[in-house]
Amino acid sequence: MKKLLFILMAALIPAISFAQRGIPRSNNVSVSVKRVTETTVEKDYKTYNARVGFQQMAGINLGASFESGPFIGISYVGGYRFNDWLFVGGGIEYNPEIEDGFEDFNLPVYAQVRTYFTKRIWRPYVSLSLGGCVCHNYYDYDFSDDDYYYGFYGDFSIGVDAHVSEKFNVYMALGVNNMGVQLKVGLSF
Repeated sequence: MKKLLFILMAALIPAISFAQRGIPRSNNVSVSVKRVTETTVEKDYKTYNARVGFQQMAGINLGASFESGPFIGISYVGGYRFNDWLFVGGGIEYNPEIEDGFEDFNLPVYAQVRTYFTKRIWRPYVSLSLGGCVCHNYYDYDFSDDDYYYGFYGDFSIGVDAHVSEKFNVYMALGVNNMGVQLKVGLSF
């Protein structure tokens, strides 16, 4: 332990004595100043302005009803795009049930409001659709084969719209409505 203390003191005594001498003074002082500029790096996202005006959307719906079996259908929505963030329109769907050989179906007619969140090429959105529905023996109740009934239709969807060209967008959404859950894939033009 004494040897370690002696070596440590021998090493520190010259350093302490040099610090007491101070900085040597001289009349020749040179100062070097470098100018540092701040640069910011911004990531360049590809954006586009949406086509304002009349727009149409056509798609395919794949889903499962809460009370009956799976269905596959088609949909059409037409409406007005006010700006990059808001679309309002009306639509109709035809969703036949697969298990019964496409004999039973539902036919919703609705108004739709869709709002977008970004101006990028991939635009996430939410949509709300409210309206009515005409159904043909869709829920396996004890109706005769020719019974139709009418009811409320409501749908909430979350999806993404991808800009493909100046005239076309492709969309995909997952929706929940009062009849079931469905995946919507389509084209807007």
